[in-house]
Amino acid sequence: MTSRAAVALFVAPLLLNVALPGHGATPEKAAAPGSPPDDLQATHAEPELRSLELLLEGFHIDKKYISMEGPQEKMPIKSKLPPDSTVWVRSMAVEMVDAENEAISPEFLCHAWLSYRSPESGGMMTVSQGTESVTLPEGFGFPVPNTADNRVMLIGMIENNNHEVIDQRAAMKYTIGYYSDEDAQRLGLEALKPLNMVARPDAPAVHPGEHHVAGLKSHHWLVPPGRHTYRSPVVRPMFERPGNPLGIGTNTRIHFMRVHLHGYGESVALLDKTTGETVWRGYAKNADGLRQILHSDSYSDVEGVPLHRDHEYELEIVYDNPTDEPIDAMGAFRAFVSGDLVERRNFKRRR
Repeated sequence: MTSRAAVALFVAPLLLNVALPGHGATPEKAAAPGSPPDDLQATHAEPELRSLELLLEGFHIDKKYISMEGPQEKMPIKSKLPPDSTVWVRSMAVEMVDAENEAISPEFLCHAWLSYRSPESGGMMTVSQGTESVTLPEGFGFPVPNTADNRVMLIGMIENNNHEVIDQRAAMKYTIGYYSDEDAQRLGLEALKPLNMVARPDAPAVHPGEHHVAGLKSHHWLVPPGRHTYRSPVVRPMFERPGNPLGIGTNTRIHFMRVHLHGYGESVALLDKTTGETVWRGYAKNADGLRQILHSDSYSDVEGVPLHRDHEYELEIVYDNPTDEPIDAMGAFRAFVSGDLVERRNFKRRR
């Protein structure tokens, strides 16, 4: 399996305006009293967000694929980022395109990840069908170390729930907005850590695509025809900590989270069982006549909402299956948190 990369790195250009004496030169204007020199103003100008465009290619859609069964491609991107440094990711958007780089339906997007992994840590920013772009709250960033012992990758997977006969070449066009480490420090950005909160309900059947993600301990199930509500303790994939299943610290706060559902999913809610309160509920809008999520909600807030390690949390997921057959399902929040979060322990084993 091969992938070819197309990359464009955009940095704000420095425009020079030079005129020679006797050739239409305009007399130099005096600076206003108390104004700093132009070179000093440039030195203190606020850093601009950099934009990196990458193309993850090689997808061929030739039949129906339910979630987690479609073609997958990966691409290392260490060489596309500033070497031996940390980049602070603020945003990521993914567009589905064809072999000629023309936009096609987002219904073919299962998920797209920007992922890093080192022997000691790891994390990822993700988008999926219904949420093809994410932007962190103002003043925050997701630090991605691009160092020698780190693996930085793009990972994408296709799905096709609606077309029996199809022959479509496809690619994923990533647009990543980031600051250099130096610029992030100048701006005073606060680091956010990714936290995946996944449901594992007591469902009667297992998603047939489970073997694709069994190593990640992701949780899929089948929903029979009709409307169904599922409740499940919150699970953090690849993390086991009795008494603290999310690895929450003393000052952990959620600043961003987005709904992750499969087609015909209606909503996901984070419930605090200790207080009986709903922390947040997000909804999805489904297409008419197709199994496709058109939009799913996101929560984004500078102040954030606290998580308490001595509280018990669960997810409530609602699906409405209008077909006469079981459908694949998943319910999760892809979140970013500030404060303390216990690291997973098995990065070395999975490297």
